[in-house]
Amino acid sequence: MKKSSLRSTLAKLDGGTVQLTLHVPWTKIDLQKSNVIAELAKNVNVPGFRQGKAPLDKAMKHLDPDKIIENTINNLLPEAYTAALKEHSIVPAMYPKFELVSAKEGEDWQIRATTAELPKFEIKDYKETIKKEAKTKEKQTKEEKEQEVIRILLEKFDLEPPTMLIEDEVQARLANLLERLEKLGLELEGYLKSINKTPDTLREDYKAQARASIKLDLILGRISRDEKISVDDKEIQNFAHAADGHPNHKDHNHTITTEQKVLFTTILKRRKVLDALVSLL
Repeated sequence: MKKSSLRSTLAKLDGGTVQLTLHVPWTKIDLQKSNVIAELAKNVNVPGFRQGKAPLDKAMKHLDPDKIIENTINNLLPEAYTAALKEHSIVPAMYPKFELVSAKEGEDWQIRATTAELPKFEIKDYKETIKKEAKTKEKQTKEEKEQEVIRILLEKFDLEPPTMLIEDEVQARLANLLERLEKLGLELEGYLKSINKTPDTLREDYKAQARASIKLDLILGRISRDEKISVDDKEIQNFAHAADGHPNHKDHNHTITTEQKVLFTTILKRRKVLDALVSLL
């Protein structure tokens, strides 16, 4: 089947949330499903047959139907989701959450992908803005200048981060807090009482912090792209050593995964942008 047989519908919700309903034709599903069954059957033990040697119709009785659907979807999603993003010109801000809407035999399947769209915003004259708006003092430390730059960026540029990104960050912060309290043998209720907070006020605090953090990341990321900021492999290696707590062990290459390289590159680019803006003060 041609890629054009894949189609999707788009729904834009409040807070930058987008839902893409992927419509995958049965002919494409049937082919992929047959491949999945054949692959799973290789590891099935059927009485009277050596592993993987049983006839397919007998092996099928020992396969988990949910596993067949799950593997079929996983094999189809990359192509279907990428095609949907391209079709609707969506630039996602996060990994999507997938939900199987319909998976009937002999019919097209529907899979819903929910994600957040990167907000469109302009960052104009940011260097001049920082020079003009900065409230600098004599003998100001680099850290104080950095906080001043961050204040200006957050106050002067109009940008609302996607709600889903904020909520995910809030949940991550709450999970991290609970993990730390558990290690210390403390209860959440007692901790909240000690800092004069309620669950609701704590969540609101985390929400404000998450919003500011994500907004700053988006702004710095946009500036790094506009300024074509680059990072080389040596810088990434040095950062990896420092992250492991061994900043001086730079005589051999650190094993870095693809995901880590993407993350380290993003962090380093934004660090360069922030340093350059601080140098304006």
